[in-house]
Amino acid sequence: MCVDPALVLATLAHQFAACDFTRAQLSHPLTLFDLADFWCRQGSTLWRTTDWLACPSTHATDSTFTGFDRLDHYFQTLPLSRWPGQAESWWAEAGGHRPEGDFSKVRLMSSDDQPEASRSAHEVIARLIDRCEPNERLASYASASVDRIKSELAHSLAYGLSHEINNPLANISTRAQSLARVIDEPSQRQSLLRIVDQTSRAHAMIADLMFYANPPEPKWQSFDLKDCLNRTLSGFTDEAQRCSIATSVLFDSDEEAQPVHGDVEMIGEAVAVLVRNAIEAIGIDGVVQVRVTRSEHRNNNTNNGCRIRVCDSGPGLTPEQAARAFDPYYSGREAGRGLGLGLCRAQRIMELHGGSVSIEPALAGCVATLVW
Repeated sequence: MCVDPALVLATLAHQFAACDFTRAQLSHPLTLFDLADFWCRQGSTLWRTTDWLACPSTHATDSTFTGFDRLDHYFQTLPLSRWPGQAESWWAEAGGHRPEGDFSKVRLMSSDDQPEASRSAHEVIARLIDRCEPNERLASYASASVDRIKSELAHSLAYGLSHEINNPLANISTRAQSLARVIDEPSQRQSLLRIVDQTSRAHAMIADLMFYANPPEPKWQSFDLKDCLNRTLSGFTDEAQRCSIATSVLFDSDEEAQPVHGDVEMIGEAVAVLVRNAIEAIGIDGVVQVRVTRSEHRNNNTNNGCRIRVCDSGPGLTPEQAARAFDPYYSGREAGRGLGLGLCRAQRIMELHGGSVSIEPALAGCVATLVW
């Protein structure tokens, strides 16, 4: 503020607009620390993250910026106490709406404790950023700790539920099948068979819970990734044709024949989760494309890194949906369409392979990426 009269006057304008000035306050001289305190209290709502990057709302021309520059140099020749009284020159140069408030009544004074006026504003901002970085690191650490604890609790819950629910489901299914064999009434037999089907569906959900809580070890082997991806997509051929959705596999290089290392069934399953989500997001008439990129390993410079992107033309995800996508039991679909463990299953598979899975939010379309 010592070197930026425009910021000082803008702060006064915000304070008048927010009714933050009382007669008692105006009767005493204000320091730049008083103005800075306003931003500490109100800045998070008044000065949003990207506002300071925005251009002026008026159609500024070179002459306008020249006028601002001339005013800035002029104010540097004035004592700080005279800045509020000269505010009209800034409003006249900027044009448009004049801020409310009688700035001539503001008594602004410097303080011996304030920074040197000659100090670079960039240096001050750099110091403030340095102070913020430890807080950001602490927030990141806390967020990671919360995610880890949440995951551990979900594992415990899934493991317990799977053991408690599987036995009743097995009894229900066995007795329904026994009754279906001895009952001649077709409608009753169909009802019993529906019970068997629903218990099988519930058992599959429990299997997902068990996989999430206690996954098996991968069966490591070298395999042809192109063949794996083609087989995975072939499982969606009929559904994709019914919905007029085009599917394809593309390699970004000529190295598609080189083998990769991992559990071929698990990798195929992880890709299938992303493809199914893409098809369900599109609904009817769209495109799902699986793109593969090979990358160099950092340690030995061999081409054994792999990145698989599943891109779709669906409606996309909001940042909030993307942030929750990997939460256990979260699902953006209506009730009765599953527990929302598909992405969690894919995430566990990639963790077992020393990799990761991520989803990019977008207004249209979605890109989910597997890396290992």
